[in-house]
Amino acid sequence: MQIINTLTNLLKTNKQGEKKNFKKYFLSFFLLIALQVSIYIISGLLIKDSPHLTKYICQKNDSENNGFWIQILNLGFDGKQGLSDQVCEKLKWTVIFYSLFFPCVYVLAPFLIYKYLDKKTERQLLISLFILVIVSLGFFIIFPVEVITEFQFKNLKPKKNIIDWMISSIYKADNNSRFNSLPSLHVGLSWLCYVGFRKKQTKPIPKTLVYSKLFFCIMVFISTFAIKQHYIMDGIVAILLVEIIFFCVGKWMDKSRQLYLKPSIAIKKTL
Repeated sequence: MQIINTLTNLLKTNKQGEKKNFKKYFLSFFLLIALQVSIYIISGLLIKDSPHLTKYICQKNDSENNGFWIQILNLGFDGKQGLSDQVCEKLKWTVIFYSLFFPCVYVLAPFLIYKYLDKKTERQLLISLFILVIVSLGFFIIFPVEVITEFQFKNLKPKKNIIDWMISSIYKADNNSRFNSLPSLHVGLSWLCYVGFRKKQTKPIPKTLVYSKLFFCIMVFISTFAIKQHYIMDGIVAILLVEIIFFCVGKWMDKSRQLYLKPSIAIKKTL
């Protein structure tokens, strides 16, 4: 009877733990969506109401030399075309990874985070996410970047080709918020989901999962400029931001923990 009671108690605690994780998962899911939507709305309203207060790259901006800035953003490639159309034509299929970003980051990533990562890494990721969003919003307001239409694919055949249909659908969906290019949130959020799994955890993380996350991030990064939805520098800046923010947050958390533990250690010694 005692063994049965202990087993039932264990099952109850496991169910409670699963319920907590389930709640956390859905909270993370809605938080990610809310942050992404709010950042586009806020930056859109600010730039729309006062475009003259900011420097920005767009199709109708006469005050800026678009070719000069875009050449820098494309790492020295032609300011109007970026990578050659021949190269991008062969990489059109990467739009699949660009589209997979949404289910992978918003649905799959929170589930894997709460399954494999410890509480410290969870907090580090959450704080890093908020900082990344705030910093990105600052970029969008101070230096908005729009992928000019001249730079994008012209001869798409959405009715005949599913890849072309996916690319044209992305162009249409992002038409009102295309100035939010630098940094790329597609690359930033994908990379943020990866860096947490790169750390050593109490639970063993399958190496295949870590490598597959890295592969997915790289493919999302390539897709952003291969389908001409972003400039090359947009993804590089996003990765650098995530690495710096995640590292600084980790250091800050370690220092905060040490400051918290020092008084308790001193009390124990006196006792």
